Amino acid sequence: MAAESTPALPNCKFWAPPTATASGDAPASPSEVACSDSAADGPVNPTADGSADVSPAAAVAEAAAAEATAEAEPAALVVGDAPSESSFRRLPSGPSWWDRNFRLQLRDRDALVQVKLRGAELRDPDVASIAVALQTFVQCNVPPEQPLLLELEAAENQLGDAAVASIVSGLRMLAERWPGGARVRILKLWNNKLGDVAAQQLAGLLYTQAGAVEELHLSHNNIGSRGLAALLVAVCCHPTGAYPWTASNGWHVPCWFRIEHNSVNQVKELLDALAELVHLRYCLAPREARSAGCTPSCCVRAEMDPDQETPHVHLPYATATQHRVEPHCKESARQLVHAAKQALESGTMWDSETSTGALTGNPGVQPFISEFIECRTVALRVDPIQGAGLDLEPTELGYYVAGLAEEDGPAQELQAGDVILEIAGAPLWGLEEEALENTFGSFFADGRLVRCASYVALEGGCDVVQGLGPAVGNLANRSQVLAASFQSDLEILCNKCGVQARLWENSSSTV
Repeated sequence: MAAESTPALPNCKFWAPPTATASGDAPASPSEVACSDSAADGPVNPTADGSADVSPAAAVAEAAAAEATAEAEPAALVVGDAPSESSFRRLPSGPSWWDRNFRLQLRDRDALVQVKLRGAELRDPDVASIAVALQTFVQCNVPPEQPLLLELEAAENQLGDAAVASIVSGLRMLAERWPGGARVRILKLWNNKLGDVAAQQLAGLLYTQAGAVEELHLSHNNIGSRGLAALLVAVCCHPTGAYPWTASNGWHVPCWFRIEHNSVNQVKELLDALAELVHLRYCLAPREARSAGCTPSCCVRAEMDPDQETPHVHLPYATATQHRVEPHCKESARQLVHAAKQALESGTMWDSETSTGALTGNPGVQPFISEFIECRTVALRVDPIQGAGLDLEPTELGYYVAGLAEEDGPAQELQAGDVILEIAGAPLWGLEEEALENTFGSFFADGRLVRCASYVALEGGCDVVQGLGPAVGNLANRSQVLAASFQSDLEILCNKCGVQARLWENSSSTV
């Protein structure tokens, strides 16, 4: 699909560094300087189109040193409809790394910064230096009181989940510190190595950014159902209702979201659950042979039916081109939606290992969730007539609490989004659905103690912590059974390895 472009805005101040290369290529033309709205991520099966001349980390260091030792030539500013060829100046020493990868438009209402790193062979360790370079470039060239718009293109690289965590942290830090306010307008990360963790990081950005991300290009990655659910919930449930966003002509426009060629299982089932549970409105942006289709700046469906609400998001090609489908996970579409919504609203969407200052370069940044979570023991409430009022769904961790009866059911200490790990001391994790139902049903009664924890935190890799108490009653009996079972396993291992081992017991412990 061919990329679409829009003409330069009138009455703007334009500036762009020269794009000439050492081989003598011509500088950028005015059409290349103008902002463009790309309607596609490239070919359906894209290929790399080149690499950067200099590695990002080395180039940033070289550019920073040059900036510190020599006074930069003043930027050429032209007031009018568009810059002329003569307005682009060539630096005496040739184009630097900044000139090849950064573009700037100083406009009347804001400043647009474009970062072009497509096919630059970037890997996760390179991203930290890119974030520093972006902050330095903005601070040196943009008036601090001017609102900042960011467009980042880092497609066709080798970026993974850690890179996205660093990108999101850097963008969030820039937005918080920029006096005029900053917003990510377009983000292109297609054809990388992004998974669900990266998608959840981006969902956090979509949810916390005050304005809309107008385009998000994530095709040709490894994102699964959990990641897609988080992204779409973030768009649909944005705290200020930023989606659909409002264009300068007053039209409401859905977020243009490319997610094809990933690993999403049962896309239609997930979209149905999103529409039911969080009221997601989406348009699949169909393209018919003889009629105009939806674009990043226009929804034909909304224009043809003014009485219909504009969708939150465009999802072209999403349902038909998931070619690396993940194995069917035990979590249902409803569970994924509930978990994503709870994580976004509570601020626990971001993974602790990728949200710390080690990636952002800022030791003061703290993880959003703890590495450990604490189990809770609560009493199950069962009414003789109404029952427990719980909407339970089986998972590999136990029973997931998908919902609670708001009026008829008894008051429960359990919360939606919890997972019940044990009931009356009997573990529920790791059981098949039939065994799970039988175990839970055999102990199901009013006042029965259940052990529970946050399903989202457990899925995020947190370890469970629970208080230790005296080994009395049922716990002591279970300890004896476990010791006997371990002795049996130990004997089998010794026979196979030709060694001897035994358990040593005293009055208080088994070693």
